Formats: sequence, structure tokens, C-alpha cells
Amino acid sequence: MKTANVENDHLLMSASLSEIIAHVVDVHHAFVRDQTQSIDQHIRELMNSNVGNTRIAELHQLNQTLASEIAVHIRKEEDVLFPAIISLEKASELKAANANLLPFKMSSRIRLLMLEDEGTKYLLSHFIKGVAAFHPSPHTEPAYKKLLAAIEIFESDLKRHIHVENSILFPKAIRVEEQLLKTTN
Repeated sequence: MKTANVENDHLLMSASLSEIIAHVVDVHHAFVRDQTQSIDQHIRELMNSNVGNTRIAELHQLNQTLASEIAVHIRKEEDVLFPAIISLEKASELKAANANLLPFKMSSRIRLLMLEDEGTKYLLSHFIKGVAAFHPSPHTEPAYKKLLAAIEIFESDLKRHIHVENSILFPKAIRVEEQLLKTTN
């Protein structure tokens, strides 16, 4: 699975809002979906090799919570926020703020999703600490190493994903909204 650890911020900053959104969805959201399934499979391998180990069961539950939170967050972005940003971009191109094109104040919705990102990072840090505290038996060491590698890649891409949204996409969308509202008032 492709991660985006070599993205060029300069190229993303010069891209349209629609192009940045397409990039986030095609690269980062797709990776998150695949990698959360991969991590779950690795944890299940450990569970099957360590039947009755409550630590693994707790890690599995925490991973399920993390994956669920991320899935809901991504759905909010893809179903609500990103279409609104694309509508904002279209309104900006038309130089017309229209109630149908601007369904809500962008900055307020963005701040809420950025707070969710902080919660996700918090959950992920606890999950990583829990995995690090687990000491596998020699026969489960290979599965444990696969899990660690999958989590490391996931964490790296998630940080990059959040950076692209919070530092490039969202500020640009807010600037477009502010400019559009200035020109139409």
C-alpha cells in the first residue's frame, strides 16, 4: 500500500482545493482504511497465538475503538466537509456566495474536525504504548514485529495526513471562504 511520506507541500499548496481533497481521499484515506484492517489482522494473529491473554484483548478493543473513531471522522470529511469545500471552491470561481453552495461556516466545522484529530492522536499514542508494553513469547515474536511495523507506517502516514489537512487544505479553504464572503457582502 502506498503511503505519502514524500509529498511536496509546495505542490499541494499550489493545487486547487478539489485537487488537495482528491489527494487526501485517494492517498491518505485509502491508506488508513487498508492499514487499520492490516493492524487488526496482526492483532488477531497475536490473539490466536496467546489465547486468554487479557493484554492482547485490551489492545484489540483499543484498536477497534481507534479504527471506529477514524472511520467516522473520515466519513464526516468525505460526506460533509469535503463536498462543502468543493462547493465553496465553485462559489469562489463564480464569485457568488449562495446559500446552496455555502451550507455552513467552514472555519467552525474545520475546528471541530481538528479537535477530533487531536483525540485520534491521543488514542493512537495510548494504543502504541499498550503495544510497546506487551512482551511476546518467542513463538509470537514474528507476528508482533509485523504489528509494530504496521503501526509505525500507520502513525507516520496519519501524522502526514493530518498535516496536509490542518496545515494546507483547511487554511486554504478558510482563506477562500473569507475572500468570498468579503466580495459578496
